[in-house]
Parts: sequence; C-alpha cells; structure tokens
Amino acid sequence: MISTIQLSPIVCAELWPLNNDLTPKKWMLIGEKNNQLAVSRQRLTTNRSLNGELLARKIKLINSQSLLLQGSYVAKLVVVAGLLCWLISSGRLDFSKFSLFFEHQELFICNAVVWAICGLILSGLRWRSLLTSLGVVVPLKRVFMLQAIGLFFNTAVPGAVGGDVVKALYLLKDNPQSSKTPLITSLLLDRFFGLFGLFIMAVFAMALHPASLLRQEHMASLALTTLVIFLGAFFTLLWITARFQHFADPLLRLLRLPIPGFRWGLSFYEALRTFRNHRLTLVKATAYASLAHGLMMLYFWYLVHLVATQPLDFSVFAALYPLGFLSTIIPLAPGGMGVGHTAFDQLFEMVGVQGGANIFNLFIVGQLALNCLGFIPLLIAKKQQASCLSNQPIF
Repeated sequence: MISTIQLSPIVCAELWPLNNDLTPKKWMLIGEKNNQLAVSRQRLTTNRSLNGELLARKIKLINSQSLLLQGSYVAKLVVVAGLLCWLISSGRLDFSKFSLFFEHQELFICNAVVWAICGLILSGLRWRSLLTSLGVVVPLKRVFMLQAIGLFFNTAVPGAVGGDVVKALYLLKDNPQSSKTPLITSLLLDRFFGLFGLFIMAVFAMALHPASLLRQEHMASLALTTLVIFLGAFFTLLWITARFQHFADPLLRLLRLPIPGFRWGLSFYEALRTFRNHRLTLVKATAYASLAHGLMMLYFWYLVHLVATQPLDFSVFAALYPLGFLSTIIPLAPGGMGVGHTAFDQLFEMVGVQGGANIFNLFIVGQLALNCLGFIPLLIAKKQQASCLSNQPIF
C-alpha cells in the first residue's frame, strides 16, 4: 500500500522521524494530505498563468491607449501648426507687434495687474466661496496656491480646463474624507460662472450702444448668438436656485430612473441644487466673475486701440469678445493658441477690422508667460508633500 502512494517531499519530511509501524488508516490520511498539496500546487500554477495573461492584456491595452494619446497630440499639433502657419504666411499674424510692450511700457504693468487681479485673486475668491457653500473649507492661502498651479497647467496642458483637473487632484489629497462630488461640482460651477460673467459684461456693453450693432452687416447674428448664450446661462442659474418640492423637480425624477450613468448625474445634480439655499454665494460668484471679465475686456480693448488701424465701436467689440474666447476652450493647444488666433482674426474681419490675430496674440502670450510663475507654488506644494511623507512613521 505504501508503494501505491506518491508522497511529496513535504510529506516525506514529515514522515522521516516516524517509525514504520503506521496503520493503514494513517497512510490513507497521509495520502489525502498529499493529494491536497498536489491540487493546491496545480491551482497556484493555473492562477499564475491566468495572472500572466491578464497582465499581458493590461500592458497591451495601456500601449494601445498610449499610442492613441500620442496620435491625438500629434494631430492637435498639426492642426495648430497649420493654423499658425496660415496666419503667418497670409500676413495676419505679425510677431513684430511684441515690440509694443517696449514702446508702451505700461503694457507690462497692465498685463501683470490683469493676471494678478483677474486670474489669481478674483478667480480664487470665486472658487473659495463655492467650496465653502458645499461644506469644503480651504484656507485662502491654499486657494491662491492651487489657483496659481492651475494657471500653470493651463499653459502646460492643451485647452483652458487642464488646470481644473490638477486642482481637483490636489483638493482630493487635501480632503481625503470628503466626497468627490462636491469638489468636482465646485470646479464645474466655477467654470460656469466664469463664462456667465464673460457674457454678462458682453451683454451690458452691447446695451450701451445697441444702434451700432445694427449698422454692421454681420453683427445682428453675432449679437444674437451672444445674447442667446447669455440667456441660456441665466435660465440655467434660475433653475439651480428654484425652490422645487423634493419630488416636484422633473429633472430629479428623471435622474432617479435606473439608467446607466444617471446615478453619477444624480449625485452631481443634488450637489448643484444645494446652492438654492446659498443664493448669496451665487450672487458673490457672479460679481467676482463679472468684475474679472470686465477688467480683462478693458485691457483687451486697450490692445485693440494699439494694434487695429480701423475704428471699432465698443458695443461691436463687446459682442465679438466672448465668442472669440469661447473658442479657446477647444483643447488643441495651451491657452487656445491657433484656434483663438483664427477666431479673433475672422470675427474682427467680419466687421472690417484687421489685426484680430495680433491683438489676441499680445493678450494670450502675455498671460501665458505669467502663468509660468505657477511653477513656483507647484514646487512648494511638492516639497510640502515630500516633507509630510518623510515625517510619517514607518510602522
């Protein structure tokens, strides 16, 4: 009976100190143990092979996604380069206009003031007010640091929303116990108020001289587009602040349906609807955004007077300004380079003014250059994070 059992080395090691007078029942128990070890070894081998296959599939998927990402970057670069080359070759974009910064040294001051007040201070205060209403308390110093880091990544990442993703990641690290939904909601709502403030100032400026809009050939349709976007944002804000009964909100009932993807939409909408009890916060956010875009609009208008050779009415300019900056959201290049140049060139040409691309070039390059200062708080944040990790106990 002993010869019919294939004993493993582990079982043999266990039997070595025993004598040979084992009963058949004990030999049966030893055989069962040996079989169990063999089955376990086979399962381990099978699991290793399955894990190897899964790992190979994941590597293959990551490689394919990396190739797609690289291909998209190359395609974006080709589009932006093509737009800029067309503008330069046609004489629409002239880099010698940068000499205006040296001829009019007040431009350096205006550019820095607009960046600091609009891009950093007012935008930071707007975002912090939204965070506070959602129950997320962030020190003002930390808000300005994250705002500067976000501006830096707006320069490093294509489009105008890349910095929002980085700010969200830092907020999640700072508040690991907080839900993701309020943090993401604050950033999306902050972006919404940024656009809302832009169109508020545009409509206000258009209302100053409405007759001048009708004298231009294409201005009726452009002004109507600006007005429709403003009204859409305005009624969206009214919907957010409307005091529905809990089960009377039609959108809430729609999002409660068992449809894939609606669950996240329900969480986001419920976080958004909390602002119906914080209407003063929405008023403050609107005021911060309107003031910021009003200052930016005046600075851009000053650049128009320096570059454009043809006269341009301020109300006409106000109708074109938000539409041009709306194009910079397209994530092709940092700050909307290429797309923004083309948009302002074509919009200004529709009203008979040359130099739209040069005006936008002076504005956006000056702002992007100062955005690079956000690299300093980024280094400070990384150093603080590294010191916190080094101070944590190993055990």
